[in-house]
Amino acid sequence: MTSDKVIKIKFPCIELLPSFFDYAKALSANGDSIWDSYYPNEGESDEAFIQRQLDRATIPEPPLVRETVYWGVIGDTVVGRVSLRHELNENLREMGGHIGYEVHPGFRGQGVATKMLEEILKIPKAREIGKILLTCNPDNIGSNKTILNNGGVLEKKAFVKRVDGFRNYYWITL
Repeated sequence: MTSDKVIKIKFPCIELLPSFFDYAKALSANGDSIWDSYYPNEGESDEAFIQRQLDRATIPEPPLVRETVYWGVIGDTVVGRVSLRHELNENLREMGGHIGYEVHPGFRGQGVATKMLEEILKIPKAREIGKILLTCNPDNIGSNKTILNNGGVLEKKAFVKRVDGFRNYYWITL
């Protein structure tokens, strides 16, 4: 854990946008998948991009479900993204679950994902949902540990045809 640094989750905002872009560049340079809907569209203003991220909680872009997006920050540095999906569709039941997250490559292995997940589980909407599904690749040791460290209980390991691989299915009951 980044022992001397406090990790918080914050709503996307203009003030953090330069750091968010640095985070996105680091993910891309590391060869990590970047989900298009969490990044600006071509020609989209900074303000419109931030508003679109905030609107995901009430006005999702089809075929997405409502979700609240947060950026994990240390000081004014974006070190991750974590989102709480308010409901599940068939796609999310198979892969994704209620919560998705990524961590800046330079901050991995320091407890950032564990703390972001811990923080998002405290928000009222997560408590309202009550039983939270998280899925991850069985080979992703960091993600499996993050979920277990936050009370995740492994329900099953199952083959997912569309990705030609297995996924672990965890539940966290709040």
